[in-house]
Amino acid sequence: MIRPVIWAAGGAALALALALAGWHWLGARPLPTGVVPAASAPGSGPADLSPIERSLSLAAAAASASQQQPSSPEAASGASGSAAGIGSEGFGPHVQRALDSGDPRQALDAARWINSCRPDMDVESMINGSHPKYRLVLPADQQASVITKERQNQRRCQTLTPDLMAQQSMLALRALDAKVPGAGLVYYNGLNPEARSPAELERALEGLRVDAAHGEEMAVPLLAIGKLGQSRVEQLAYTRLMNLLILKDVLPPTVGLEMPKPPEPPYSPKEEADAAALVKRLWPRLKPAG
Repeated sequence: MIRPVIWAAGGAALALALALAGWHWLGARPLPTGVVPAASAPGSGPADLSPIERSLSLAAAAASASQQQPSSPEAASGASGSAAGIGSEGFGPHVQRALDSGDPRQALDAARWINSCRPDMDVESMINGSHPKYRLVLPADQQASVITKERQNQRRCQTLTPDLMAQQSMLALRALDAKVPGAGLVYYNGLNPEARSPAELERALEGLRVDAAHGEEMAVPLLAIGKLGQSRVEQLAYTRLMNLLILKDVLPPTVGLEMPKPPEPPYSPKEEADAAALVKRLWPRLKPAG
């Protein structure tokens, strides 16, 4: 099923899940709703990454961590996937259950929960200005609701021990190996942006391709813009898919404000045709219903 991605107008998961709307450096231009790197924060990202790639990385993390969607009908029934069904026991026992079960879908949910508890994903500090690297810019009438939900999530995080937090990569890889939709985003999110190895990027690229093929819209901008080792044809196709998602209001228009220069030499007729074929194959899975 295609899950529509909603952006800034709808509450906690959206402004953060579509942190893509914040691909602007703080500066002279008005700030859009979304996550932006803090202008005053030294070392706001790896030196070899552009501002847009640094924000992309955070956007992917925010999306997978904050959506908290059940990853299967069984999870939706209340067994494991939905954070809404987790009470005072917190995430800890549910992550442990995912570890013990060996189930890749439970592993994906558990990896998402761990991501949402990472110190660098502290949403409240992004809003109040105390986060060392990022600011989350929200309409004033949404801030209280987002902070309330973030505090609820942080209470769930309290039962995650350091040992359980350290299982994120293993859990994400379990889901990735099983090609569970969404696993590519979660795996990419868990990588150290300052030390991603070629092998890790290759695994992430493979997983993000699977995500896009299953209608995961947030994978598309990463495949269009991120430096993951994708081919010229892929980059062209995913850029066109991203533009279609913008036109359909699935992604915010700010996504297209800063784009890399077209590769040299220009695309050949065969590359254009191959990219068009990939767009034709994937668009029915990504386009919104209706």
